[in-house]
Amino acid sequence: MTIDSDTLIRSVKKSRVLVLLLTKQALTRPWVLLEIYTALDARIPIVPVGQNGVRLGGTTSQFLKDLASNVFKQDVMKS
Repeated sequence: MTIDSDTLIRSVKKSRVLVLLLTKQALTRPWVLLEIYTALDARIPIVPVGQNGVRLGGTTSQFLKDLASNVFKQDVMKS
């Protein structure tokens, strides 16, 4: 099965909740950002789960809240 952006968006919109596995690079991955953005836009709750000591800290929390404006800011993406 091939997954494209339309399929990913439809799948997220059908979800009741998005479980976000927080790896060190998760918020730098385009597909993950599309999933997060779609969930926020559709008002689908996001449940972040840390992996290998990664935690939802202030920077990550703020990034998720401001995703719509931050998604294309390279300086935010690198922090």
